[in-house]
Amino acid sequence: MSADGGDQDQGRIFENILTNMREGIMTCDSNGRIVTFNPAASGLLKMGRNEVLEKSFAELFFLDARNDPFNELILKAIYDPKTPHDGEVEYFHGDHRIWLSVTTSLLSDAANRDLGVIVVLSDITERKKAESIREMFGRYVDPRIVESLLDQPETGGERRLMSVAFTDLEGFTRLAEKTTPAALVDFLNEYLTSMSSPISEQRGIVDKYIGDSVMAFWGPPFTSKEDHASAACRAALAQRALLADLRRRFPKLRIDIRCGISTGDLLCGSVGSNSLRNYTVLGDTVNIASRLEAANKAYGTRILVSEETRELAGGDIEAREIDVVRLMGRTRPSRVFELLALAGELSDEVRRLRDRFDAALGTYRSRDWVEARNLFESCIELAPLDRPSRLFFDRVERFLENPPAEDWDGAWRLESK
Repeated sequence: MSADGGDQDQGRIFENILTNMREGIMTCDSNGRIVTFNPAASGLLKMGRNEVLEKSFAELFFLDARNDPFNELILKAIYDPKTPHDGEVEYFHGDHRIWLSVTTSLLSDAANRDLGVIVVLSDITERKKAESIREMFGRYVDPRIVESLLDQPETGGERRLMSVAFTDLEGFTRLAEKTTPAALVDFLNEYLTSMSSPISEQRGIVDKYIGDSVMAFWGPPFTSKEDHASAACRAALAQRALLADLRRRFPKLRIDIRCGISTGDLLCGSVGSNSLRNYTVLGDTVNIASRLEAANKAYGTRILVSEETRELAGGDIEAREIDVVRLMGRTRPSRVFELLALAGELSDEVRRLRDRFDAALGTYRSRDWVEARNLFESCIELAPLDRPSRLFFDRVERFLENPPAEDWDGAWRLESK
C-alpha cells in the first residue's frame, strides 16, 4: 500500500470518528478560521457544515450579543491555545437555546508545531435544568420531592387536581403581645419547623410562611393523584399530634392550631419576577382552604376539610359532616367536614357522637326542629365540650321561634374570611 493510500485510509478513519462522536468537535487555525466542524457540532450550534468551514469564527458567531460568553471563551482558546480553557455557557441561535460545556486544547502536528485549537462541545441542558430545580426547591423541600421534579423539569403553568392546606396558630396576636421579639422569633422558628415536618413526610410542599400561617399543597408530580387528599389529612393530624411537644417546650404559651384543607383544580407553576420566583399554586381552591381554616373559629373545630377532600380521601380518614355553608365570596353552597382521625383510629366515644350528630343534622335539614333540638341536646350530653353540637342546638332554638323561609336550602352563610 502506498503512503498516499495509507494517509487516505487514516483520513477516512478520522472522518468516521468525527461523524460518529456525540460531542461536537470544532477546530480553528491560529487565525480563527474554522477547519473542522463535525455533525454533532452542527446539531448543537444549528449551523450547517458548509456554512462554517473556512469561515472566520468572528464572522459567524459575533452577530448575536447573547453569545458573548461563548465567543469570549472560544477567542481565549484561539489566541492563547497553549492554555486549556473550559467553561459552561449558554448558546443561542435564533429561538434555539442550549447549555454547553466547552473544553479547548492545543492542536499540534507530529513535529509539535502549533496548528490552532480544538474545541469540544457537550450538551448539558438537562443537567442545568436539574440544577435549577434543585436550587429552586432544595432549601425548602424534601430532597425526594426535588428528585421527582427532575423527571418533569418544565415548571411552566399547568392545571392539576391538587389539595391545599392552611395551618394557622390560634391567638397569635395575643401571644405576640406577651412575648419579647427575640423569644417570639425563637418560638416561631420552632413552631414552623414542627408544622413543616409532617408536610414533608407526607410528600407535600411548603408553599410559603405567612407570619404564623403555613400554606402547603399536595398533588402530581409530588404526590400521586389518588393520594394527595389523604396525604394532606395525614399531615394535618400529625401536626396536631406535635402540639404536645411544643406545649412542653414552651409551657408559658397557650399553643393551638386550626387547619383548613381543600381539593380542586389549581394552576401550578413557577411564578414571580426575573430575580425571584416561587413554584406555587393559584386558584379558588386556595381561597377555600384559607376560609375553611378561618371557619374553624365559628364552629369550634380544629380541622375542616372540603367536600372534595372528603370524597377523595374516602376510607382513609374518619370525618363528620359539620354543615353546608356558603363561604365568603362564593354563591354555591359546599358541604364541610371535620377531620377526626385516620381510618380505624376513632374512639368509641367520638364515633357515637359522630353518629348522633349525623342523625341530628338530618332532622335539622328536614326542618323537624323539635326532634333536631332533642338530638343535638343528646349530643351535648355525650360530649359537653363539643362546640358544633352547642352551635346547632342554639341555631335550632332560634328556628323554633323564627323558622327560615320555605325555599331555605339548609346552607349557612359564613361572613368572615
